[in-house]
Amino acid sequence: MQPRAFLATGVALLLAYAPAAPGATPTVLGKVSIQGTAEVNGRPMPAGATVFSGDRIATRNQASASVALAGGHHVVLPELSAAQLDRTGQQVRVALERGALAVVSRASESVVVHANGLRVQPAGKRGGIYQVAVEKNAVVVFSRQGDAEVHASDRSYLVPAGKVLRFELAENPQGPAGAGASHALSPGVKAAIVLAVLGGIAAAIAIPLALLGDEAASPSSR
Repeated sequence: MQPRAFLATGVALLLAYAPAAPGATPTVLGKVSIQGTAEVNGRPMPAGATVFSGDRIATRNQASASVALAGGHHVVLPELSAAQLDRTGQQVRVALERGALAVVSRASESVVVHANGLRVQPAGKRGGIYQVAVEKNAVVVFSRQGDAEVHASDRSYLVPAGKVLRFELAENPQGPAGAGASHALSPGVKAAIVLAVLGGIAAAIAIPLALLGDEAASPSSR
């Protein structure tokens, strides 16, 4: 047998009998409950579907989706909302693209929401229930149970339980070239534009307790 033929035969045998390289297994985040019509990665999502890290969930008109995560955490999207969920270690990162969402987090850093350059999470170690809504140039945070923290690039803000805080955003002309103008908190307070008790803006991001179900109970009670 010629050397080249022998080499070719040897390579073929190695390819035939070598164990296949294990493929990357998607990280499971949890199960989703749906009312109405929702999509995952642009395709209709059946009720009870499994949600994986990196999935993008979008709800249509008069629809909602509730994702039950490990550890008793929940993420609820009302109608006309979209968000991408990713897991990094023990933390689930939720990037809110449009609309609103509610989070039931059992620990302060278990579920963190990113919206228009801001990061929102419970302030206490025992977690909390909070809602976030995005507008073209604003982010609204309503802390339903427990305090919430909102982190910007320059400082952090506290949203006390039962309060609503609206963050006005200004276009930043110094954003990266080609990336479009980025958002930054406008000068001045930059926050505390609105600080109300369960009214006004809270109504704009209201998510019925029925969608949260039993998870609306205090996170510290479990």
